[in-house]
Amino acid sequence: LQGELHIHQKSILGMSSYQLQQRAIDLKSQKEMLTNAIHLWKQISDGYALVDDKSQEIMRMKQHNETLKRQISDLEAQTEGMQKQCEELKYAYTLSKSQDVMYLRKDLQEGVSCSVCGATHHPFHSDTMLDQSKLIGDMKRDFEQAETDLKHKMNALAELVKEQATEAGKIEIAFEALTIYKKTLEENVLQWEKFASIDHSFKDCSSSTNFDGRRVMLQQLMEKTTIDAEKSKEELDSYNFHQTSINNLNERLVLKKQEKNDLITRINEVNTGCQVLASKLEHLQQSLARANNNLHKLYEEMDGMIPI
Repeated sequence: LQGELHIHQKSILGMSSYQLQQRAIDLKSQKEMLTNAIHLWKQISDGYALVDDKSQEIMRMKQHNETLKRQISDLEAQTEGMQKQCEELKYAYTLSKSQDVMYLRKDLQEGVSCSVCGATHHPFHSDTMLDQSKLIGDMKRDFEQAETDLKHKMNALAELVKEQATEAGKIEIAFEALTIYKKTLEENVLQWEKFASIDHSFKDCSSSTNFDGRRVMLQQLMEKTTIDAEKSKEELDSYNFHQTSINNLNERLVLKKQEKNDLITRINEVNTGCQVLASKLEHLQQSLARANNNLHKLYEEMDGMIPI
């Protein structure tokens, strides 16, 4: 038992239970800190990416919105011109159907002042009623075509206005999302201060940080800490095993010592009994010697007194 005890004591020589437990606790805490740091850093890097992507998306949407505004402005100008042209064609067509105008128009001559308006240029002048009817038909066709084109332009303008309004709504929603992303990112950056002590390079947490490099570094630290934590746990388990064995052996040694003491006590008692018996034996031997001596003397006396 003492030899086995010596082996266990030699295995944990120089070790301290408190230090081993403290180291295991520290490594476990560090591992948990690194786990939280990796999770938070992923949120921060994703947050910067979201903010950047959302900002670029808003920039593209704003450019598209400005393009739509310019197209709407151009279409409004075109529509306004077409409306005026359509109104002029409608007025000319409506006026051309009047009998008085038809009557007056037949007397018009190019270069000669009109008796109504005084104009010398007469684009709608015709010499005959047939020509006037044809001219009225052309004017009707031109008016209807202009009206159709105007409707198409108005429809296109309405679609553009609708699209621009939708785009403006999307921009507003994107701005709200960007604000939320930035607020969440700011909160995560503030929380990162708790992990800045892990490494001196971790203090910087701006958009210019090498996100992949820090992620790899955190992963390497996690792997190293995990290995150290497992090794520390194994050392603590081994220490506890040897210490438990030492305690058990000490208990068994105590029992063996008690058993030894009991045996010593019994041996002493036997030795005492043996000494008592030895003393009695010596006394008996002395008595026997005296008896033999007396008998020898008596025999000699009897031998002298009684002849053969």
